[in-house]
Amino acid sequence: MPAFSRFFRRSTGKSFTRYVNELRIGHACRMLIETDKSVSEIAFASGFQNLSNFNRRFRELKRAGPREFRRQFAFGGVRDL
Repeated sequence: MPAFSRFFRRSTGKSFTRYVNELRIGHACRMLIETDKSVSEIAFASGFQNLSNFNRRFRELKRAGPREFRRQFAFGGVRDL
């Protein structure tokens, strides 16, 4: 596993965990924009095991919480969150 981790970081510039979290949050963003599902449904559908970790990772990557992201997008807010 350490060899894979080194290879992955050299190839992508980020850890495997960070890469997977970015994919999951991207999926969650699409669902927040395109569906009316609750934030908790979206968190679990995106592969997160608990809501607090989802909220923490979402805010870390998007600088806004999922509800705020949805609200800003719905009202024509900043699209590059």
